[in-house]
Amino acid sequence: MLELKIHEDPNPRTKTIELLSEHKWLDAPTSCVTRKWGDRPVLGSFYDVEIKSWKYFGVGKIDQMVREHSVIYLSVHLLPCEIETLRDSLRRLGEPRIIVSMQALPGEWPDSVRLIVTHPMAYIFSYCLDKGGFGIQHKKKVRDLKYNFGIMQQGPEPGRRHLIMMLKKLGLLDRALYSNNHLTADHTFSSDELAINKHLVDIPSKIIGVSYDRKNLFENMKFLLPEIEKCHLWISTESDVYMSDLLMCVAEKPMWAVSTGTPLLAIWRENVAQQMRDWGYRFHNLGIKGEDETDQGAVRRWCEKIAFMDHLFRDPDWAQDWLDLQGENTSWNAELSRKLHLTIAGDTERQIQELPAEFQNLQ
Repeated sequence: MLELKIHEDPNPRTKTIELLSEHKWLDAPTSCVTRKWGDRPVLGSFYDVEIKSWKYFGVGKIDQMVREHSVIYLSVHLLPCEIETLRDSLRRLGEPRIIVSMQALPGEWPDSVRLIVTHPMAYIFSYCLDKGGFGIQHKKKVRDLKYNFGIMQQGPEPGRRHLIMMLKKLGLLDRALYSNNHLTADHTFSSDELAINKHLVDIPSKIIGVSYDRKNLFENMKFLLPEIEKCHLWISTESDVYMSDLLMCVAEKPMWAVSTGTPLLAIWRENVAQQMRDWGYRFHNLGIKGEDETDQGAVRRWCEKIAFMDHLFRDPDWAQDWLDLQGENTSWNAELSRKLHLTIAGDTERQIQELPAEFQNLQ
């Protein structure tokens, strides 16, 4: 394992990390990336909860890393300025280098660089879904459904927290399946064009089934997939939905939404939505906060859509007709999710095999 100072700031931190080529705590095949290159230094930004800001890796450290390592892994949560910093360092070096990324990267890269894209989190989710033999409920009847919609919120980032709090204030959680951290009324919006801040209320923590453990997808699937099947609609929100310029990989949040017979409402950043389309998924993306939106404006837009669907589901006949209309795409997505790991593994193998000769033996 390599230990590197990957952030240059007044209080630099040292982080030891390896490529997430698969969740190693799960019984999954070793990826071709790990077999070929093993553990490598990983570059990525992270959110510092203490000072509530993002830390960037510094130019000097990146120059050193690309000189000393011919194969470098990129983590999630990348900003355009960070990608450009890496690209400039590689351009200055001008020697063959391989960048292994969890997601496709935008822009033109130097001829001396080859990108390998692995999609590890989508891979392992699909692998667990397939190997676990989890079924799909086709042609569902609304009389068998229990919740108007389902949504999950965990973690410190404000976007999903604000969404849950707004849904609570609108009375929409009364007929919903949801989970959340303990939320307090002082989690207010930075700007308040709806005059709601002083009307927000505390929301006790709530879980679905048993405590969610992202290190044990099999167990999570056993209790969560059947619960999702009881919903008219599953609302899939990414992390950091207020940060439109943040580049992220397809993680478990989008994958939950395309793994059952329940229709989805996607609130995804565009690079994630495009990757899902490229794989063949069928959906409409409501989208995260836009560049010209306020935080509260984005939450209002999401809630307006959710409120409309919530009212639709109160009419059983209309709800059944709407559900029947979604059936083909929903079944298509769920079937695709059980084969996606084969597509990702095959594509990763192909990318490595097609590397030019001068890249094949880089170590």
